Amino acid sequence: VRYAAASRLAMLERSAAALREAIGVRAEFADAFGTSHNVVEWERHEGEELLVHRKGASPAGEGQATIIPGSMGGETFHVVGRGEAASMRSSSHGAGRRLSRTDARRFFSAGDLRRQTGGVCYDARLARALCEEAPDAYRDIQRVMRAQTDLVTITRRLRTLVCHKGG
Repeated sequence: VRYAAASRLAMLERSAAALREAIGVRAEFADAFGTSHNVVEWERHEGEELLVHRKGASPAGEGQATIIPGSMGGETFHVVGRGEAASMRSSSHGAGRRLSRTDARRFFSAGDLRRQTGGVCYDARLARALCEEAPDAYRDIQRVMRAQTDLVTITRRLRTLVCHKGG
């Protein structure tokens, strides 16, 4: 978990440096936050100490900031948890896949990916491999967000401009 957090921070710092160099903007990290997925933590629920394993879910305690990503062509959301006890203070951690990575690579072409991403920049040399991330391989993030209004409050909507996936 610590390694993953350090890796995300390194990517964030490199991305900020690239933006500064390319367009002259400086990133602010004062309000930066991250979300780990597939983590086990001790938590108190209904008076009991429990080991809670969130897989496919994010922590959404009262006032807790988290990120709910869509696909590489859809919106991503910054949210604040509402602390809903019935969900064990959890929310979704993203749009969720409709197709497996294998099926998406088999089903979608590089042209499909280009059409579905609607102008998002990505390394076109990797288009075949990126077909596993085609937006239509995921559930509709708008519908996912509507289904969890009792779990989180949206504080910011982000539109994807650039998608980088390492190989």
